[in-house]
Amino acid sequence: MKAKLNTQSMDWINQTTEILNQYAVRVDDYFALEGLPCAGKTTTILQLKQLAEYYVIDELRLPPTEESCASYLQQEPLRTENIYKLKQLNKMIVGDRCIVSTIAHKAALLSYNDEGTYHSEIQLLDQLAQKKMIVLPSKVLTLDISVETSRNRQKIRDRDILEGRLWFDSRFLGLINSSTIAILENLNYSAGVLRGINSEIHDPDQTTHYVKEFLEDKNGTNNYK
Repeated sequence: MKAKLNTQSMDWINQTTEILNQYAVRVDDYFALEGLPCAGKTTTILQLKQLAEYYVIDELRLPPTEESCASYLQQEPLRTENIYKLKQLNKMIVGDRCIVSTIAHKAALLSYNDEGTYHSEIQLLDQLAQKKMIVLPSKVLTLDISVETSRNRQKIRDRDILEGRLWFDSRFLGLINSSTIAILENLNYSAGVLRGINSEIHDPDQTTHYVKEFLEDKNGTNNYK
């Protein structure tokens, strides 16, 4: 069952995605991986780094509790400039998260705290997007794991320092999932979802195999299960 987003979260998602659909440029051969903590994004990125045909952008790290996402939106012009420079290398560019994560993080916090403001962030996003300082991937692949799997894998990785962390909180993780789904739907991304990876410890080689299939698919089917 999906965690329910409140009215503020949905308004934030609808306004931000409307701006991105209107102004943001979708860049060919730029792809992004999304998913909960420990879904396998960073591990897959590290494997893709070893392959000559890929250039990877390291993880966009989000704050655990910071309510404003303005500092992350302000990084988008630099990310955009970097992506256009990398395009000249004629490689596939793969990002460990993208602006979708920034918007989802804010949406989840609005529901989790049941309060918050976002009007200044909407204005900032609109300004940057109209100036073509924000780009979108041509494809987004979600490594779909359950909240329980994310928590179990986090326990294996950081057993002693998890309690009290927002990114370990079941409700918050559920809200992140619901926010990401809503954002991708609003941005009209095809169903790029990799499922069936809910084992406690995932097989990174298998995950990377399916990710490569997705990235190299020229027919737009984009659905791997």
